[in-house]
Amino acid sequence: MMSQHVKVAQRTFLENYLKLLQEVEGSFSFVLDCYKQGNEDIGDRLLQQMMMGLLPYNTENMTVASIFGHDDASMEALRVFHKEVHIAIKIDEEMATAEEKSRFVHEVMQPRIQQWRNTVHEKLTELL
Repeated sequence: MMSQHVKVAQRTFLENYLKLLQEVEGSFSFVLDCYKQGNEDIGDRLLQQMMMGLLPYNTENMTVASIFGHDDASMEALRVFHKEVHIAIKIDEEMATAEEKSRFVHEVMQPRIQQWRNTVHEKLTELL
């Protein structure tokens, strides 16, 4: 049986993580605007900074592992999400055009972060 203290700590962790995911998701529209308006370097830098902020929340993170470790599907979803995060960090090397970058943010990162955010939200709901 999980101690109440651990449960509260995990809940707090997930609430903060959820806020971070929502902030990142919310700033995708700004990144897409940068690409559309020809400010590619600004869009790249913003995307890279946001993605760097997500790096610590990976499958190696002990708190993440303690919360999701018994859930293979969630851990796999997190692994896939982090693979995309790593691509986004190197977006200026990985993709040549603003159009390609926009497509990646819109078609890959947005749905992926929504999926992952839903998983985190479900887990938080379980802990309430």
